[in-house]
Amino acid sequence: MHTTRGIEGVGNASETHGGDEATFAAQWSMPLTISGLAGGSATLTPKAGIQYVHLSEGAFTDTGAGAFNLSADGRSADSFQPYFGFAVSQLFTTRSGTEITPELRLGYAYETLSSTRGLNVIAVDGTAFPVTGIAPSRNQLIAGLGVTITAAPNLSFYASYDAILPVGNTRSQTFQAGLRWKF
Repeated sequence: MHTTRGIEGVGNASETHGGDEATFAAQWSMPLTISGLAGGSATLTPKAGIQYVHLSEGAFTDTGAGAFNLSADGRSADSFQPYFGFAVSQLFTTRSGTEITPELRLGYAYETLSSTRGLNVIAVDGTAFPVTGIAPSRNQLIAGLGVTITAAPNLSFYASYDAILPVGNTRSQTFQAGLRWKF
């Protein structure tokens, strides 16, 4: 990781340090067939799971800002989030045989561990003081939609958009698209 702080009239304080992240997640789901649109059948998939993340960052010392340089010992943070949600999708087939499968997703996650993000830094003269970070939202509402278009048994296209909705101070948007060609 690399950060730079601009200090008016002094210059830039820069530092580089390493970090490691470990993640464990498990999900249980049960696809259920339900009545769909236009007399077809759809798939409702309830989901429940857990996600654990451990982040460990190394110590750092700023350079480039003289007496305004800071240093800090290594630190770590943990996150444990149970979540639940569902997805609903339905397969539609065109007259030419192309399969189109739209999907809608909705979920909720809750941060059970501490959401406090802080760092104790040390000035060049040895003075230590805390720097409080932004505490991420404990509650997260996740929504998404996607579509898969299968043009042939070995050729498909997919696009997906997911967002952590702004119910607190945590927001995220992800768009993915791709082409699958099996050969």
